[in-house]
Amino acid sequence: NIYFRQRNFEKSLFFLNKMQEQMERFDSKLYHSREIQFTTLKALVLNYNNDYKNAETILDKLIGDKKHHMDDLNNLLLTRSIIHFQQKEFKQANTILSKFNRSDQWYKKKIGIEWLLNKKYVEILLHIELEHFDYVESKIQSLERSHKDYFKSNSAFQTLPFLRLIKDYCNNPQNVTSPEFNKKVTKKLNWDTVQQEDVFLISFYAWLKSKMTKKTLYEVTLQLINN
Repeated sequence: NIYFRQRNFEKSLFFLNKMQEQMERFDSKLYHSREIQFTTLKALVLNYNNDYKNAETILDKLIGDKKHHMDDLNNLLLTRSIIHFQQKEFKQANTILSKFNRSDQWYKKKIGIEWLLNKKYVEILLHIELEHFDYVESKIQSLERSHKDYFKSNSAFQTLPFLRLIKDYCNNPQNVTSPEFNKKVTKKLNWDTVQQEDVFLISFYAWLKSKMTKKTLYEVTLQLINN
């Protein structure tokens, strides 16, 4: 996981293969207890290493097996929804997100605020693609109110400007490729700093850049991740 966060995907895959060898020892007694964590991390590494098809395959296989409780699959399902979103499979992404029916407080306590916020960001961007603009604005306002202290922290200092740029986009999507919008983004976001951020946050910032450059989201995501 450390090597994944550092974006050293080859080394992360090397240790994942070693992990699998150990999981399969002793008649695979350890396999079931680590299968979700292993599959989720391997899918993430594959996806951000330009191999999203194999990432989809291993995620869909585990989801289809129905061997695990829904509450144990939250990380895996969020990963699957992000990959759907990156491949413009918006209905499929929305179907998965609709499965998260616990309260925000439950997710925050059980999984953590970063997971909860990543889920919120995917939902917001997804509903922009589905052109539910009124819904998006209310969701952003609610997010800003509920997590204002977190957004003021050093680890999230670019998130609020990013959310406000999303609102600007919703109000005038036709202006996203204009020089004026580009200047506004350059003023509010530091792309060099963005490229040093968490892999998931980079994925969300990539969405805005893909709109500005008229490139596919997955292409821009890989460019930002690998720079």
